[in-house]
Amino acid sequence: MRILAFTALALGFGLTAIQLSACSNSSDDCNATATCGATAGSSHAGNSGKSGSGSTDAGASNGGSSGTSGSSNTSGSAGVMGGGGDGGAGGSACTGDVSDDAACWTTNDLGVFVSSDTGDDTTGNGTKEMPFKTITKGIASASGKNVYVCVGAADYSEKISLDLASDGIQIYGGFECATWTYATTRSAQVLSPSNIALRIDGLKKGAHIENVSFKAADATGTGTDASSYGAFVTNAKGVVFKNVKVVAGKGANGHDGDAGVKGMDGATVPAADDAPQKGKPAKCSTPPATQLGGAWSEQASYGTLGGIGGTGRLDAGLSGGNGDPGTPTTGVALPGTDNSGAGATTVGVKGARGGDGSEGLHGEVGAAAAPAGEFSSKGFTPADGLIGKEGFTGQGGGGGGASKGNGVCVGASGGAGGMGGEGGAPGAGGSGGGASVALLSWNSQIVASSALFNAAAGGAGGSGGGGGLHGQGGYGAPGGLGSGQIDDGGRGGDGGDGGDGGSGSGGTGGPSYALVYSGSKPTYDPADTTLTPGVGGDPGVGGSVSEIHAPDGLAGESATDLEVK
Repeated sequence: MRILAFTALALGFGLTAIQLSACSNSSDDCNATATCGATAGSSHAGNSGKSGSGSTDAGASNGGSSGTSGSSNTSGSAGVMGGGGDGGAGGSACTGDVSDDAACWTTNDLGVFVSSDTGDDTTGNGTKEMPFKTITKGIASASGKNVYVCVGAADYSEKISLDLASDGIQIYGGFECATWTYATTRSAQVLSPSNIALRIDGLKKGAHIENVSFKAADATGTGTDASSYGAFVTNAKGVVFKNVKVVAGKGANGHDGDAGVKGMDGATVPAADDAPQKGKPAKCSTPPATQLGGAWSEQASYGTLGGIGGTGRLDAGLSGGNGDPGTPTTGVALPGTDNSGAGATTVGVKGARGGDGSEGLHGEVGAAAAPAGEFSSKGFTPADGLIGKEGFTGQGGGGGGASKGNGVCVGASGGAGGMGGEGGAPGAGGSGGGASVALLSWNSQIVASSALFNAAAGGAGGSGGGGGLHGQGGYGAPGGLGSGQIDDGGRGGDGGDGGDGGSGSGGTGGPSYALVYSGSKPTYDPADTTLTPGVGGDPGVGGSVSEIHAPDGLAGESATDLEVK
């Protein structure tokens, strides 16, 4: 705009009209006169009323105080003809907000400049002439200035983080790198190598982000790192998104659960004739009064023991000794079973064979995964499948019964029962898939306009691991051989097989949400702001063994928004 300033010269010359240029609050006037920025309304106002040296810029640097500005009919307080060089500030000051004062960005006083094409974080100083390379460097160097980002041939490969140190920051994309002209049709592109593109936490004054697009990388981690977020905002006030696009990557697929390890087979009886597990033969030459049945030296580490063979006796009035039952007698198909072999009651009859051990029970399969994971201020925790239970140990075989002695020959003792097989180890559950969330707002205040928030697909749930196969029961040891009228001692029973391990359940697929919030819901107009979810992740398949199948996970949810209470 143009202002006519009339001043009376002290020497009595006539009134003369002088045209002076001034910068108003109108961006059109600023563009027309190219005098915004460090001129009109700058923070360098000086004393009012100094006479100039012929300048015609009423809003020049070191201008007069506001109130005698170019918006009134005088420049300064009684400046002289040709003056106005130190005239008053015009209207409101330029702020560097490109949306309101389109010419103000041209000054280095108000902005820090970032260019992916020509910038350098080491040698640059953040001016238009020597911009920084990264937005992160621009933010760190802003010190109260705005950050102006140009759209070059290269995108900005970085994760943007804002915290109390950058409180009140204003970031504007849409500049052309060569001339630094601004257009709302351009948008600086941030392609984050991280699973989070924009992280904002703990702002009190807020942040203004305009004409910048953010895209997070696909998540590759586990647990809370298995999800991808376009923008992750916590405990922040005054966050403004204007003409932005926020895109999440895919959630990571859950990992398959490990299969269970096969259980140990029951121990093998040594081949040697004098192996301690074998029964002792009948003896007629200088026979002992008794001879013990075969036995294992100790219980197996996983809790099974074949029964001791029955004791051979010389006394004709006594029957051959019974074998002992194998253990355990719980956690098996026939609990409490006495599988001991009976001793012979008649000379010339073999001791009874010990009974086989009962099979161990199969371990329970893992419980079904939760139908959905959980969001918190730390992000999303997937819904993992659950591990199965270990298979139970098989019962040891019963000890064989001894044959009956006749007073001359001691009866042959019984062989020890075989060791039961170990239960299979459980299969692990598949982990849940990670989430894809365009905007997560936790206890924050956000206003969006002309914005796009797009989520991608949630990660698939991992499959559960199959349970470990059972260990097989070992063979029982033979009884002692007979002699003369004395028959053989009874063979020990075979150990029972262990139970298969329970399989793990499948993980639940990760969800896909354009918006997840707890506390205040972000404010936006559906007419100009779009929220688009992706698809939920596929469910993980439950593991199986011996045709026993653990539960599958569920498919991940998909919705425009989710409120977490």
